[in-house]
Amino acid sequence: TSNNLREEQVHIVMKKLGGLNIPNVGILSPKKSGDQDNLSAEGAQIAAHTAKLNTTSNNLREMYRRLENLMKLSSASVEAGRSVGDLLKDYAAAVTPTGPLPLANCIRTVGEYQRFSEDAHADLLANIASDVTNPLRVSTKGEIRDALELEKRCDKARSNYESADQKLRGLNEKAKVNLSKVVEIEQERDTAKEGLVQTEKDSLKTLDNLNSRMEFEVLARMISYIELNFDYHEAVYNKMQALLPEIEEYRTFVEQKMVEHEKSTGVASEKIIKSRKRTLTTTNSGSKLVSPVISRKMTMTEEEEDSPVSEADKFDRKKKILEEMVASERAYTNHLRSLKQNYFVPLMKAAKDPKLKLAEEDVSAIFFGVDELYAVHSEIFTELDSALEVYPMKALGPIFTEKTPLLQKIYPLYVNNFSRALDTLNQLKKTRAIGSLIKSFEKNDTSGNGVTTLLALPLKRINQYEYWLEILCDCTNTTDPDYGHLDHSLDTISSLSNKVLHSNVKAAEIAQVMEVQKKMSGFEENLVDDDRTLIREAPLMIVQRKMKNKEEKSRIVNYQCFLFNDIMIYAVKSNITARVTSARTTSDLNLLKNTYTYKGHFSNYKIEVVDIEDTDVLKNAFQLSVGKENLVCCANSLAEKTEWINALNRAVQEADSRRIFGTVVTDLMKRPSEAGRSVSSFMEKLVNYIDKNGVLMEGIFRLSGSAREIEKMKDMLDRGKNVDMDGKECHAIAGLLKLWLREMPEPLLTYDLYDNWIASAKIPDVNQAIEYIRSLLPYLPQYNLFTLQYLMSFLVKVSSHGDVNKMRASNLSIVFGPNVLQKRNADPYDTSDFKFVYGVVQLFIDSYEKIFAGVDEQRRQFEENETRESELKREKELADKEKFKQDQKAEKVQKEEKVKREKEERENKEKEIVRRKEREEEEKRQQEVQQKLEKDREERERRIREEVENEQIREKIKQELVDQEKQKIKDQEKAERKERKKKEKEIQRKREEAEKEYARVREHEEQEYRRKLAEDRKKEEERIARENSEKEKNARENMEVPSGPTFSSDIPSAPPVCAGCNRVST
Repeated sequence: TSNNLREEQVHIVMKKLGGLNIPNVGILSPKKSGDQDNLSAEGAQIAAHTAKLNTTSNNLREMYRRLENLMKLSSASVEAGRSVGDLLKDYAAAVTPTGPLPLANCIRTVGEYQRFSEDAHADLLANIASDVTNPLRVSTKGEIRDALELEKRCDKARSNYESADQKLRGLNEKAKVNLSKVVEIEQERDTAKEGLVQTEKDSLKTLDNLNSRMEFEVLARMISYIELNFDYHEAVYNKMQALLPEIEEYRTFVEQKMVEHEKSTGVASEKIIKSRKRTLTTTNSGSKLVSPVISRKMTMTEEEEDSPVSEADKFDRKKKILEEMVASERAYTNHLRSLKQNYFVPLMKAAKDPKLKLAEEDVSAIFFGVDELYAVHSEIFTELDSALEVYPMKALGPIFTEKTPLLQKIYPLYVNNFSRALDTLNQLKKTRAIGSLIKSFEKNDTSGNGVTTLLALPLKRINQYEYWLEILCDCTNTTDPDYGHLDHSLDTISSLSNKVLHSNVKAAEIAQVMEVQKKMSGFEENLVDDDRTLIREAPLMIVQRKMKNKEEKSRIVNYQCFLFNDIMIYAVKSNITARVTSARTTSDLNLLKNTYTYKGHFSNYKIEVVDIEDTDVLKNAFQLSVGKENLVCCANSLAEKTEWINALNRAVQEADSRRIFGTVVTDLMKRPSEAGRSVSSFMEKLVNYIDKNGVLMEGIFRLSGSAREIEKMKDMLDRGKNVDMDGKECHAIAGLLKLWLREMPEPLLTYDLYDNWIASAKIPDVNQAIEYIRSLLPYLPQYNLFTLQYLMSFLVKVSSHGDVNKMRASNLSIVFGPNVLQKRNADPYDTSDFKFVYGVVQLFIDSYEKIFAGVDEQRRQFEENETRESELKREKELADKEKFKQDQKAEKVQKEEKVKREKEERENKEKEIVRRKEREEEEKRQQEVQQKLEKDREERERRIREEVENEQIREKIKQELVDQEKQKIKDQEKAERKERKKKEKEIQRKREEAEKEYARVREHEEQEYRRKLAEDRKKEEERIARENSEKEKNARENMEVPSGPTFSSDIPSAPPVCAGCNRVST
């Protein structure tokens, strides 16, 4: 039997013996070594988990304390930084009227940057408090504190167990023990042990789960901390990036001034500004700092790019990206739902209240596209979540292939509307009732984000998709069917990302223009325009000249100038003394301080910038030729003068790039919008409109249209705007066409051929004149020829209706002659050649078929060639793009093959290493097995010795118990024998008494029997005697005497008597 069974038998015997005191010879069973090891191991694990959790708790508490201290110090630093920013801006405002302009601008720029960075820092601190420090504090005071109490419970249970075990050990030291008490204490120890084991098991599970969860939770908090810091530094970095060009200009200005100072004084200046290294990327628009949020591929080193990636790593990375996408999509969808439910729907309901004066159109403008975004991204989240659940069974590419068309449709519209949405929202917030309502919505928003933050979230979403798809493509083999979908989706998303980025830039430009409009009063037109951007805003001194008493007097006026890409506005600072009392807040007061009153403006395409040498009166001056007016402007420094001239030249160049009027035809036709055309689309549009609405109108081209309407359309066209001609007066459209021809820098028939055209008009023979004109046509620039042919073909059509419109060839030649044929530097009062000019145009109209024979076909052929070249170019671009993609794909395939070969080589090496390790491990394992066998043998021998010793102890106990039992049995048998002898004596006595009584009764019975027998015999004898007597009597009577009986045979004999005991035999 096993040891446990023997112990149970011993316990049964001990319970039978009851309270018997027996000699203690080691009957107490010691704690099992295995159980003790298990308890020690579990206790060690609990101690380790508790120590780990305690370390985590201490670190979290210390982290919370230090973060709190950091946030307190940072909050004080933020307030100090804000005060520095406000001081710098006030200092700049004080310096502006008298000090050098770069100093004021630089101080103002630094102040704005300081204020921006401190505001961003304050937002960072608030986000860290809500996302990091407060949750850490809750964790340390809640679950962790409760979990640490588990160790005390385990210690208490262990104390109970050890106490019971100590009692048993105390009994083991005594000479004699009470076995019933031993059983009771052993039961108490076993119960305490079970409680300890269960408590340790529950505590170990709780501590293990909490430690694991705390690892993920702390990791999540740390990620949030890094992401919040990343957003903060990214915002500050972008602000610094925007300031870099301006700072570089200040640097150049300072270096120039230092050089001038050294030349003038002869003393070398201390080099205050140190040279700094910057990483620049060159683009079409210039140089800029590399953003920290760049493509993963741009940040990869060559070693990382060429390093092999195993299929398992790709699999894991793809899964991690999918998990990241699902988590991000869940959060983004929740934000969109919050934007919809917490702001959009309540504001739409509030718009029905007439007291608020809130228009539903304004609410729809703010939340334009939110419903569509929420619907699309909810579907994307559902698809991605289901793909993650069954990963990798469901392909990811088709999800994006299906959803990208919707994203292409929604996001550009949303981004284009974002500036309008913010402007509308800011206007509504200025209304007290609506502003309070929106603030109440923001307080009730559990996400903790304001409406402005939520509205800005979609602006960066597409870039995130581009990043994810790029990684997914890298993690997908080219042979995988999903790769085609992912690659196509990446191309689409990249294109959409560029559009969104362009829209973001455009939205930022519009926001700048809106800010200018807010602080500008007196400007009647709407300053905000899709194509209008702010190039420079700075003070500028303009010299104004006035005639007074027939004398020209000049004065210098300080203006705040706003240079846009199409116009330049100059204004003066508004007088806010009377309105300061109406400012309720500091922001209102700052807004009033930055308010300007409009004084005038001029278009940039009329400006000519001329540098002027310095005089004693005018320093750092330059001249703006605006039409016939010349404005002399003075800057505060040479660097600022250079800045203004460069900005103005850039504005003029940008304005000229959009101009239609005053542009050479060849230059106009080289624009991308005119690609593949032989005639300007602008001219074709005008001609088609007149052809449709004004060919039969009397006096067409002769009668003038509204000069104001013509100037307005010209201004819009020169700004690159599309003019809607529906409903416009035909005479105004005709005047616009004549104005375009008249303002060409070189007339349509060119200056160089002027004399030849006049000579052709002087030829008396019409046919010779026609032939001569045809010989001149090849000398015209190609686009001039096509434009001339197109114009003359239309004038032929107009003249064909001369009976109705009163515009025959002669009339049209008078109108168009001076517009298409002019003499270089001609005297405006010289009309000597006019009749020949008219004659040339009239000959064009009258002999159109002969003069322009084949030109129309040539023009169509040219358009076909241009279209074909354009298509070939586009096809080449597509082919190059496809070739680039194929090269990338082939490169990826080669890389995959290389990776595969390297993987095989590596696997072979690894296999060899593994085999070598296996051999070594096998040898080591054999040694370990041998050692283990030796240890097991020693352990078995030790256990056998222990078992023998235990068996001897148990046999000794058993023998003693058996001897005691035998002795008890002997005593019982002795008592029983004694009792039995006593009972036998009593039985013998009673038997003897019974025998005596029986003998007495027997003797009495025998006597009675003899007496009765004698009486019977006597009676029988008497009867016989009577019978004999009667017989004798009868015989005598009958006279016959019978013979007598034989008495010896008829009388019974006496009963026999025993010879030994003299008893009558029965």
